[in-house]
Amino acid sequence: MAIRVVIAEDEAIIGMDLRETLEEEGYEVVAETGRGDEVVALVRDLAPDLAILDVKMPGMDGITVQKRIRDVDKDACIIILTAYASVETAVEALKLGAFDYVTKPVDPDDLSNLVKNALRQRE
Repeated sequence: MAIRVVIAEDEAIIGMDLRETLEEEGYEVVAETGRGDEVVALVRDLAPDLAILDVKMPGMDGITVQKRIRDVDKDACIIILTAYASVETAVEALKLGAFDYVTKPVDPDDLSNLVKNALRQRE
């Protein structure tokens, strides 16, 4: 059974790149959204193995989404992506249990390694 991933990224081209990279690696992208306020329900309903969240999204920011996901699944595997490197936001994301906080654009090989390491840690 393939590893299931939800992507929350409001920049369509980046979302497509993430999907393409993950699918090439054999992961199943079970949902993709550009709105933060849709992600919690997707995670709750689809129970993915991994959620990749952008920080800045319409509807709800990625850090708030991460907090809400933790209310639904305290062991959720989460990677935070952002175009805006902020030490404070990174520290908050990591304190909330994100596997990592990565600035965009993400190199496909780096994404692949990041996902593998996140899932390995989850086990």
